[in-house]
Amino acid sequence: MEITVIGAGALGKIWLHYFALKDHFIHSWIKDKNASQISYTICDLGKIQTEVTCKANDLVELQKAEIVLLTLKAFSIVSALQESLPFIKKNTPIIVLHNGMGISEKISALFPDRQHQIYYGITTQAAYIEGKTVIHAASGITHIGQLPVINNGKYSSHPLDSNLLKTLNKSLPHVKWTDNIKSQQWHKLAINALINPLTVKYQCKNGELLNYRAEIEGLALELTLLFEKLTRVGELFSDERVDLFENALDVIEKTSNNYSSMYQDYVGERPTEIDYITGYILRVAEQLNINMPLHNALYQCVNQKVLTISE
Repeated sequence: MEITVIGAGALGKIWLHYFALKDHFIHSWIKDKNASQISYTICDLGKIQTEVTCKANDLVELQKAEIVLLTLKAFSIVSALQESLPFIKKNTPIIVLHNGMGISEKISALFPDRQHQIYYGITTQAAYIEGKTVIHAASGITHIGQLPVINNGKYSSHPLDSNLLKTLNKSLPHVKWTDNIKSQQWHKLAINALINPLTVKYQCKNGELLNYRAEIEGLALELTLLFEKLTRVGELFSDERVDLFENALDVIEKTSNNYSSMYQDYVGERPTEIDYITGYILRVAEQLNINMPLHNALYQCVNQKVLTISE
């Protein structure tokens, strides 16, 4: 199968590697348009290192793509779609994998005639780049779904072709279809909001956040109140309520040796996704007349630290 991955971060590179292992034709579309190929070393879950090389920025390959994975930071997604969509066939599924929320609204407004081919995904696969090596740190689950789109005045969605879903699952298990991707996005967003900004505030690995349980619990309580309101307005379903505090602690313990992606961006002096994580939560809370002082203070703290390190 012809597969293009847009974005050459850690997540995009592990997908390219596992697609290649299954003998798919891989192609990378990256920011550096002078590059005609990318090469890197990947260290997989079994600690086996493999050299990976694939074509990059080839318009012919992009036009041939039978499936496109977009694995970029939230703030880069719209511009990447504006650049690549004219060359992607209108029947080629595009799966957008990213942290945070707020992007789908922009995509819907800018590309209304392409909504039928755009899918959204969230993943618990963990990877990071160390020097010139991509480390696949932990396996996980990837959920894929489509947000309902308006078609002739009615909301509809198009499930991903079962063969494509099988291709994804065989390449990098486990990949599952969900009929309610937005709910999945909200729960992933909540966990990100309880971990990522705090790792920047305290400049630490995930595991060190266990020293700040009381703060996490307070932040989780504010999110729980927001989730209750979202349930009442139909954004979440009542049977999907979870203990956000305990879930966050569980993730912290399982990823204790990891640095969050936000912390890695912070120390690398790159833009963070704070506006699409805590920022998005605060914007929704304001629309629902919910006060979230702890998240607001954390949002201000992270932005101040980012401003200070960039000076």
